[in-house]
Amino acid sequence: MYLSKQFFMAIVPEAQWHGPDFPENFQLVVDSRTITAPNDLPQLFVALKGACHDGNSFVQDALTRGACGVITTNNIPKDIPAQSIYITVPDVLDAVVSVAKAWRARIPFPIVGITGSVGKTSTKQLLGDILKNAGKRVLIAQGNQNTALGISLNLWRLRQDHEVALFEMGISKKGEMARMADIVRPTLAMITYIGHSHSEGLGSCLDVAVEKRAIFSYFDERAIGIIQGDQPELSANAYSHPIIKFGKKMTHQIQLRKVVVNSDHITCVLKIYHEKYSLSVPTTNTAFLNCMLAASAAAHALGIKHQVIIDTVQRPLIVAGRFEKKVLPSNLGMLIHDAYNASPESMKSALLAFEKIEAKNKVAILGDMLELGDSSGFWHRQIGRFLKKVPSLSQLILVGTQVNGIQKTAPLGLSCILVSTWQEAVAAVRPLLGADTAVLVKASRGIALNKLVDVLEKNS
Repeated sequence: MYLSKQFFMAIVPEAQWHGPDFPENFQLVVDSRTITAPNDLPQLFVALKGACHDGNSFVQDALTRGACGVITTNNIPKDIPAQSIYITVPDVLDAVVSVAKAWRARIPFPIVGITGSVGKTSTKQLLGDILKNAGKRVLIAQGNQNTALGISLNLWRLRQDHEVALFEMGISKKGEMARMADIVRPTLAMITYIGHSHSEGLGSCLDVAVEKRAIFSYFDERAIGIIQGDQPELSANAYSHPIIKFGKKMTHQIQLRKVVVNSDHITCVLKIYHEKYSLSVPTTNTAFLNCMLAASAAAHALGIKHQVIIDTVQRPLIVAGRFEKKVLPSNLGMLIHDAYNASPESMKSALLAFEKIEAKNKVAILGDMLELGDSSGFWHRQIGRFLKKVPSLSQLILVGTQVNGIQKTAPLGLSCILVSTWQEAVAAVRPLLGADTAVLVKASRGIALNKLVDVLEKNS
């Protein structure tokens, strides 16, 4: 079973097609600059029209770079090579999503949808590792492709030799989850945690919970939902389908007990239904434990042996930009890259984990937490107050326009530098680096502190 010209034309009958059929395996790309030939998989360029650029203007560039074909609204040129696939459609995005939905409807194996305010990507990667270690042929949605477009691009990758697929589903506006659930139609879906991410577009935590619960909208009688049972926004709701709860409460099917955070690891007891397992997890970040519980619940629901789960969660999990430890060159210390994104909850968790790390000189580079709406000032001031729980911190560098709230409420005596850009932060932190230095970098993605990390890694 693979995507074919016949299948595509049945879904998009108004399309015009030039060239051969789809390759048996290929991938869709939306940025012509990422196309390389030769590549492990043939690459088909999707010419999307965005707010800043029109992909239809880059069709020739994509073919020149080695794309096996394109989907575009441009007319088929007379000089197109016979071996190139050239598909013209009225609306590129609509065609991609429509084909993805129809292709999903033919998939017989479990489809897992993962959402939540924090922990989606780490949970997805951890569950993927568990499934792979169990010998399953699993498709894991790439990177942070968690929008309606992103999940559609990944649905095109599903093939008959897969046994399970994992999709991350993120939202920032009301109504988005229901649309994505209609596309993915998960048979197993989880909500990792409800927090204040995207509250500008979603509202209060209760509003966020309502939107996140729409991931269950298209469940049938066989589908299973997994929720963070410690949060009343989720657990107090009545569900019309089976629910597995994880958390710290004794009534949950998946429980966490006896947590002890050490300088380089966490010990705890994981209970999966009636079985208890003592663990040593190689991280100081307790946010990982929530991901571990969610992934363990899903793995159990998918029939994975407990020993495979236990063995996997005790191995290091490296996810780019999520409390990712890096050793700086020239013996200039350690850096923790946690700048993929930030919310009040994830900021606090990162700071507590940083407190446990042993280093003589500890520097926190914190940037704005974006999309918090009218409550932004409140939450930044709260982070300033929270810093009293990180007494080992010796230097604070704040980046952005909203972090002045952190500066106003930070502990007296804590040295603080306020800058506007990541470039200024690089200049501020360089004199502080050394063999006994640990640096935490945490901010919303829009502050671009990932660029600071890149500079320090290469040019410290």
